[in-house]
Amino acid sequence: MKKIVCEMCESTEFVKEGGLFVCQGCGCKYPPEEARKLMREVEEEPEEKPKIEAEEEPQEEEPQEEKRNIPLHTPESPNKLAVTDIVTGHATIETNLIGFPEDVFKPGPDSVVGMNGIRFKLHNLGGKPIKYATVYFTPYNAVGDPVSCEARKYSTYGVTVTGPLLAGECWEGGNDNLWYNYSITEARIDRVEVQYLDNSEELYPGEEFYSQDGTKLKAALGENMGLLQVFRNQPALVTKTNKVNRLECILSNGERFEVGLMQTVSIPLPYGTYKMRFEFYGSKMGLIPAKNKETPEFVVDGDVLVELTVDAMWGGFKSKITKK
Repeated sequence: MKKIVCEMCESTEFVKEGGLFVCQGCGCKYPPEEARKLMREVEEEPEEKPKIEAEEEPQEEEPQEEKRNIPLHTPESPNKLAVTDIVTGHATIETNLIGFPEDVFKPGPDSVVGMNGIRFKLHNLGGKPIKYATVYFTPYNAVGDPVSCEARKYSTYGVTVTGPLLAGECWEGGNDNLWYNYSITEARIDRVEVQYLDNSEELYPGEEFYSQDGTKLKAALGENMGLLQVFRNQPALVTKTNKVNRLECILSNGERFEVGLMQTVSIPLPYGTYKMRFEFYGSKMGLIPAKNKETPEFVVDGDVLVELTVDAMWGGFKSKITKK
């Protein structure tokens, strides 16, 4: 197969850093144009094959997680989480409309060396605050078979999220340097290991996140549940409500939560019809009067976004409700 071969040390091990391909043998760096010129057919040494097989077999049998005895997450557990928006692809640098370079994550492998990374969202839907969560992914090709990194020889890999991640919050990110393999078209969740702030742990099996046939990612909240996201689109306290230090939202089901400047709060809700009213608090007084103190009635039968903007004339907040 074709690989980049370092002209200094003949190594074929490269990682991509800051748009450059960095040789792991000598540290030499190449831009993409030069890296393409260095690609050539490289024969795998036959003596390495038995070595790989000998190393892979114990890895498949080695249940490090079982030795740690992490309790298995069950439907009865009060802790709930979801993994959504999983995308495999590669990071690159492109020039934006005003001529500045910016980092971009594009679906599909890197065209030069077949590098694949992953981006996803982790939602803490309820229960304990999360201290650490490691989401393990396995890559698959277009016909649904699991594949491995051709350079590092592993398949399943874990991406660790560092909290705290409170109930209702969502983390978004990933890792841009996981698998060298041109055939990867998607990655599926193998398992999620969670450590909570009280240092208790739970293991979420991958099957929990997928449909019965094991291929389609479940909706973030399962059946008959939706995600209400409330966004306070107010960058600064500069309008008639400039005395408002705190905004508290109260749902018609009695649930209360605060929303800060330019903050989004996510609340899992059963399907149903809701209204939301507001209470405003100043720094040296209690409630502040305002006209717009509640939203219109809205239906949650999926994911709903409520965007709050300040009413400069009458005070309070105007609300824009959209289904995602």
